[in-house]
Amino acid sequence: MHNPDKSESNRDESRTFSGGKAPCLRTPRGMVHLGHILSVFALGSPNTAGETRRLGPLNPFVLAVMLLVATIAPAAAQDPIGTAVASYDLVNDPAGPQNSQPYGLAFDFVHYPRRLYVSDHSQPTGDYIFVYQIDAAGLVELTAERIFTFDDPRGLAFAYVNGVPYLYALESNTGSSGGLVDRLWRYDMVSHVWSNIDLGHPNFGVTGRELLGLEYRQGQVFIGYDTSGMTDAVRYGILRVKVDVEPGGTDWWALAGAADPSAIVGHMANGGRGPFTGTHYERDPCRGLAAMDLDGAFYLWGTSLGSYIYSAEGATGRGIFYFASPPDHDGVRRRQLYDLAFGDNYLWAVERTDDNHPNLIHKIKARQRLHCPTAVWPTRAKNYHGPGSGHHRRWLGPSSERCVAYIHAPQFE
Repeated sequence: MHNPDKSESNRDESRTFSGGKAPCLRTPRGMVHLGHILSVFALGSPNTAGETRRLGPLNPFVLAVMLLVATIAPAAAQDPIGTAVASYDLVNDPAGPQNSQPYGLAFDFVHYPRRLYVSDHSQPTGDYIFVYQIDAAGLVELTAERIFTFDDPRGLAFAYVNGVPYLYALESNTGSSGGLVDRLWRYDMVSHVWSNIDLGHPNFGVTGRELLGLEYRQGQVFIGYDTSGMTDAVRYGILRVKVDVEPGGTDWWALAGAADPSAIVGHMANGGRGPFTGTHYERDPCRGLAAMDLDGAFYLWGTSLGSYIYSAEGATGRGIFYFASPPDHDGVRRRQLYDLAFGDNYLWAVERTDDNHPNLIHKIKARQRLHCPTAVWPTRAKNYHGPGSGHHRRWLGPSSERCVAYIHAPQFE
């Protein structure tokens, strides 16, 4: 386990005070400067008549307390949201298959110690989902728990429904006819059986589009897909489908398998902005998606350009803010993020690096100090004029204003 240098996101904050620099104490309501406190005791404070009232010698005990607060308070203000508190190398049994091209990531909140599932794309025929136990010393591969899968599983999501743990994964590979074969797979971790849904049916609205990110929340899956070439791409990028089997009730998995419209919740925008095409900005598809509930609100985390992680409203996909990917062990951001997962109050991100550096799992602060992200840029709204015509997708964005905010990152200027 490695604790990366956080100096970039934790610069000392100060401002000019009485001709010099005074250390800054961050509080929820603003900044309190140690210089202000000391000046009151050293110089006195004005009374109602405008005269200076000296407070006399400073009690050593009081001074010690103030200095302690001055030391601790800035530290408490450090490590805002987006800070990687740990980075783990993906290390495998040398005698077995290697997790050399990680893609999907899922957090298992049922087992203790906690587990991470990481899919892989490196095998010539069929691939594996690797299982890691999260220990104090790092990630330990549970070789006996390794799961054999179809070719190139994308995205990964963990669910625990009616006492049964499941893994969801995506397939988006070129078929024998030359077109994309798009499927949503589900693995029953008790019976060890895979089943799938064909997402190529026109009712899903993603026919022929590459599938990438995946998340599960409260009976629904969120599927990130490529919107390249779509003139109204600002409204799309994430498909939501019901998948749970309700005890004594509706079998949404079966209905989704039949492409029944009642199982298709609809589409919403992803918040990541892609390259400028000359006339408009593309939407960068989400390789990674993660769901988070906080204080009664639902948020989605997504990746943008493999370099940024953004936060969005869970119900609409409207972007809120973003932060840069965590640095590697040597302080360099290689920015090849793939999937995301949320668990135990942290965001987890899988980073695929080059041959000279180990692949990594980052553990990132996502709930703590949510009011103070490392970088908050203004979100920009792009208006969508009218609902369009001829398309069958159900849009889940705001019904009144027809716009979705996207992330305004500096490199897009």
